[in-house]
Amino acid sequence: ALDAPEACDDANAVSSDGCTSCTIDAGFTCYFDRPSYCFEDATVSVFAGNGDDLVAALGAAAPGAVFVLPTASYRPGGVSITIDRDVVMVAETAGALTRIQGEADGGTVVITGSNTHALFAGITFRAESDSDQAVDVDAATATFIGCEFQGRGAQGQGLRARGGARVTVRESLVHSAAAGGIELDTPYFTLV
Repeated sequence: ALDAPEACDDANAVSSDGCTSCTIDAGFTCYFDRPSYCFEDATVSVFAGNGDDLVAALGAAAPGAVFVLPTASYRPGGVSITIDRDVVMVAETAGALTRIQGEADGGTVVITGSNTHALFAGITFRAESDSDQAVDVDAATATFIGCEFQGRGAQGQGLRARGGARVTVRESLVHSAAAGGIELDTPYFTLV
């Protein structure tokens, strides 16, 4: 947690990385505080739109794009949100309900590709179909901080990691109605 007068805390001593001596560097925006995640302003965009717009924006995003999601529910019409490039997705307001939900076959959010790195902070993922995962990580690297995973039904998990995926889950809640919260088919999983 930040102590006054700290504006950020990136948990390192590196200068000019967005947070230096607990002060946000010029040209950067920081989110959260344990640690803070800081990004160059040019890479940050506050998303405006619905679930279908989010699918389109992610499909057109440059690798390394940072999406800031305002408090809302994002529900694409019957398709998974597929992430196959480096991306960061953070809730604009820590502690507010920012939810990605859907009922697509295979998962609400599918993160795929051995060269894909994704970071999510403060997002709730919710599957609405009885047999799907809220998040399916297939061979990619994904980090989730302060997230919630809500699977549904007899077969759906909150989070599934497979295909050599490298997944880190920190300060998050994972649950499902019946199948269990997490399905692991990868040796590279860290729960903190």
